[in-house]
Amino acid sequence: MAGKAKGTEATLQAALARIAELNRELGRDPAQDPVLAANRVPAPDPKDDLESDPIQGAAKGLIKYMQGRIREIEGKKARARDGLESMIRLRDQALKGGHEENAKSAQAYIDQDTPEVEAEVAKYDAHIAALRGKIERLHADPASMFLPLGAVVRFTDAPTYDNSLSYGDNPGKQYPVVGSIGVVSRLNDKSEFPISVSLRKPFTTGYGDEFEPDYDRFPTFNVDPDKVEFVEFGMLPGGRPCESYGYVPTHERTGRKIIASDRDDEMIVEADGFFWRFCHVGDTTVEAIQAYDRIEEMSWVGEPLDLGNEDTASPKPF
Repeated sequence: MAGKAKGTEATLQAALARIAELNRELGRDPAQDPVLAANRVPAPDPKDDLESDPIQGAAKGLIKYMQGRIREIEGKKARARDGLESMIRLRDQALKGGHEENAKSAQAYIDQDTPEVEAEVAKYDAHIAALRGKIERLHADPASMFLPLGAVVRFTDAPTYDNSLSYGDNPGKQYPVVGSIGVVSRLNDKSEFPISVSLRKPFTTGYGDEFEPDYDRFPTFNVDPDKVEFVEFGMLPGGRPCESYGYVPTHERTGRKIIASDRDDEMIVEADGFFWRFCHVGDTTVEAIQAYDRIEEMSWVGEPLDLGNEDTASPKPF
């Protein structure tokens, strides 16, 4: 009986955890769910996911963000059809009432507006389909949607769908031309695109705009991993590849702390000929904020830490 009771309790806890997760995916506060409140189960803190497993944490954030985008697009899609559907109802009412001239006038508006509305709706549908495909993949295989921090990649394509919530004739041209080299600088949890890629060397966009990045000013693009080609891992001290998706302490930090919460270490990854400094942005996000030609330019960075046999593929807690 004791074993059965223990199994029942485990099943209950798993079910309650799933309810809390569904609440977050729907943008609701799990603490307000009556089932969870009745069982007095505290809602898990999303920060814990980001700290212990950056991939799972980022995936959950992306799913929630994309679900919100889909709701926003569905609303715009409905509004886009409202005017046309109202005119169709007016036409039908006019025909039913025997007002042929009014029906002809309404039909003229319908004929004029239909192609534009259909094109707009098709754009919304394509955007929704793309987001749903990403959500399915994030549920089924989240690791396939991310690349390790500091990984060197080559741009192979721009987004294959239009952002129906933005303006512009061809958003894909804002991206670097095919063949441009960049470095994975962040795992996103509030975006339509899972990773951010930063470019430190001069490059050109599809519009023909030329950029000359600097050590603390380098353009960053949010991309799908399928739109870049993996070239190589960034390198940690001692020539070890950085296969981590989270923070890896690599060097001592010298000098006094500016604030008490400052870390005693730094994360420096050598990639694409530069030394990238990764820092915490906010409570959980790890992001490259600088990229120097030489590590000596970072006067506050001390000796490399002994990484030993530590597995850098494992996410590092903050």
